[in-house]
Amino acid sequence: MSLRQPAVIFVTSVAMCAIAAAPARAQDAVSGRYEIAAGVTWTGSMSLGAAAAAETAPSGRFTLFSTSTEVSSAAGVETRVGVRLTPRFAVEASASYSRPVIRTAVSGDVENAAPLTATDTLRQISVDGALVVDLTREERVRRASPFIVAGAGYLRELHEGDTLAVNGQRYFAGGGIKWLLMSSPHKLKGLGLRADARALLQRKGAAFDERVHTSPSVTASIFARF
Repeated sequence: MSLRQPAVIFVTSVAMCAIAAAPARAQDAVSGRYEIAAGVTWTGSMSLGAAAAAETAPSGRFTLFSTSTEVSSAAGVETRVGVRLTPRFAVEASASYSRPVIRTAVSGDVENAAPLTATDTLRQISVDGALVVDLTREERVRRASPFIVAGAGYLRELHEGDTLAVNGQRYFAGGGIKWLLMSSPHKLKGLGLRADARALLQRKGAAFDERVHTSPSVTASIFARF
């Protein structure tokens, strides 16, 4: 199975759920069934681990030098489209773009060379699908609505001057709150602010091993409901 297949299957399933959802309830006339959002996101640094370059000689193996690699924290932009299936459950698709820096520190050279750090700027693009669960109990329009969210997606990273592209997988879980600034029974049914905090789990991409690497993420966005 290719790396992108699990994410594609998840996103496709989410889309099918949205299409198959029951017709909107009368409450949708005020609260809205569809939601679009755009905002800024920040992702914390992610360690890709350490490695050692070793050589085998008649006297045994010895280390030539050691490396430690991490992807820096970075700000980016994110857009999101959601469909409310019930007053409590919604599905959404999102896309994000950022430009983190990948740093590899080289140290412990057997020939006593000075430590150095090589850097490269990534162009990081992700497409995700998620399930959102509203944690409020009253089935009415609320100004503040806490929620939890979990999902998966496809990651593409370009580096070395966009001459090398690698693919990966993202999984995430977290929560946040939506704050409704205004509501209306008209076509535009609401405007508000949204804040998310998530734990990101990434596999492959710039990390060429098979391990899962983690980092935190926060997003602030403005949303509109229809």
